[in-house]
Amino acid sequence: MKAKALPFVHPTTILVLFSVLVVSSFLAHSILLEVMSLLGACLFLLLNNPNRTATRMIAIALITSVAIMVINPLFNQAGDTILFTYLGARRYTLEALISGLQTGLIFASVVLWFAGLACAIKEDDLILLFGNAFPSLTLVLTLTFKLIPLFRTRAVDTISARRGLGLARGGSTFTTKLRNGGDVVTSLTTRALIGAVTTASSMESRGLGCGRRTSLRARDKKTIDRALIALIAVAFILLLCSVFFEGKAYASDAITVIGTSVFFLLCLLPSFLTIQEWFACRFIPSKI
Repeated sequence: MKAKALPFVHPTTILVLFSVLVVSSFLAHSILLEVMSLLGACLFLLLNNPNRTATRMIAIALITSVAIMVINPLFNQAGDTILFTYLGARRYTLEALISGLQTGLIFASVVLWFAGLACAIKEDDLILLFGNAFPSLTLVLTLTFKLIPLFRTRAVDTISARRGLGLARGGSTFTTKLRNGGDVVTSLTTRALIGAVTTASSMESRGLGCGRRTSLRARDKKTIDRALIALIAVAFILLLCSVFFEGKAYASDAITVIGTSVFFLLCLLPSFLTIQEWFACRFIPSKI
């Protein structure tokens, strides 16, 4: 099983932190702030996924953001600085290109922050957070989140087993590939349905829905968790003030500088917590 990111931080604190980061990435109307958000998300993913998966995800997000930047002027012709014209009188403007860049950065940063949230929040954390308030919805979501990677692993195992038994049809034609894929999907669907029946029987025999629900693990908020939530709230308020007063005649440059600095530190906070926990586990002796 893959290790969970930020294992010593309460799930509520993690959810609040990443929610603020996603909302802040949407609210920030500055390319500099979006670049800071993107760098923070990339750093957190690389620290918690030191393999090709994180690199591939970051590369796909960056390529998509570049595509959005290039395509945006084709649909948005606003702006006075014309770079070139195409199809007669249609304009390709610098202002639309910059707007596309900002939209692409927002897309990439939000997607990567959600990927970071997926590394830090696991199925048992969702049950702990929402199990008592929304038991049915939480159960469906946790089983779905678990099924998707499990489905992928089983697909690889099924394809390898079919090749080992000589059941995979040879040939590279479209019809042959379609038949092989259909056999794999049929096998996976049958296995998933049988697993669903087994899971339902196990849940019924264990008394699901009878009595008060309990959590997989009981975790109380520590002082550090409360301090982090308060720090995140203060940082978010400062960022909102910076965004609201930006461009106002009565606003000083200090507000913008403070808001930008606070947002940059907020983007680095998940990575700082990751490094701090790694340092604690590596160098601080256990008290057990």
